[in-house]
Amino acid sequence: MRFNFLACAIALSTVVSVSVDAEGRYTFYKDVAPILQENCQECHRPAGANFGGMIAPMSLIRYEEVRPWAKSIIKQIQSREMPPWDADAKHKGQFRNERTLEDSEIALITQWVDSGAPRGNPKDAPVPRTFEAFEGWMIGEPDLIVAMPEPYHVSDDVYDQYTAFSVDLSDADLPEDVWITSFQCKPGSKIIHHFNCHLLPPTDGKLPPAQDKPESS
Repeated sequence: MRFNFLACAIALSTVVSVSVDAEGRYTFYKDVAPILQENCQECHRPAGANFGGMIAPMSLIRYEEVRPWAKSIIKQIQSREMPPWDADAKHKGQFRNERTLEDSEIALITQWVDSGAPRGNPKDAPVPRTFEAFEGWMIGEPDLIVAMPEPYHVSDDVYDQYTAFSVDLSDADLPEDVWITSFQCKPGSKIIHHFNCHLLPPTDGKLPPAQDKPESS
C-alpha cells in the first residue's frame, strides 16, 4: 500500500450566545472572544500549532492582540479565507472537526468592528482554553511516524516561499491494509507559518504543482 503525503489543518466550529453593551453593541469579551476561541486560537496563539502544525503570524487571545487586526479579520472572514477550510460548502456538517464560521458569526464580528470594536467587561470572557505543548502530539502518540527523506533549507534572504513536498508511505511502512483515523504534520522549524497536508491514495495521488518561487526581502 502506498500513499503520498503533502499536508493538513483542522479546527473547530462554535455556537454563539450573544449580548450587547449598554449602547447596544456587541463586545469582545462577551461575544467575539468565544468565536475566536473555538475557531481561531488553535493556531492564533503564542507558539500556536494546530493539527496540521500551522503556526499563525499573530495571537488572537487578548483584546489588545485582536484590536489592531480588527479590519483585517473582517476581510479574511467575509472572503472565507479564514478559518481555512477547503471543503465545498454543500458538504457542511459532514466532517468531524469542521472549521467554518456561520453567517451569523461573520455578521456579529463585522458589526462589532463597525461599532468601534468595544472591549466590554473582562468578567464576561469565556474560560481560557488550554493547549498541548508545541512539541507534543495533539492526536495522541502515533502508531507510525514518517519523516521527510532529507531537510529542506531556506536561505536567509527569503521573505516568503511556497513549496510542495511528497513523502511516500511504502509497503514497509504499512505491510497490511489499515484504517487511518487521524494524522498530524509537524514542522521541523518555527520559520514555517502555514502549510496544508493531504493524504492521497495511490490511484489518484496527484500532487499540486510545486511553486518554488521565493520572495526575497
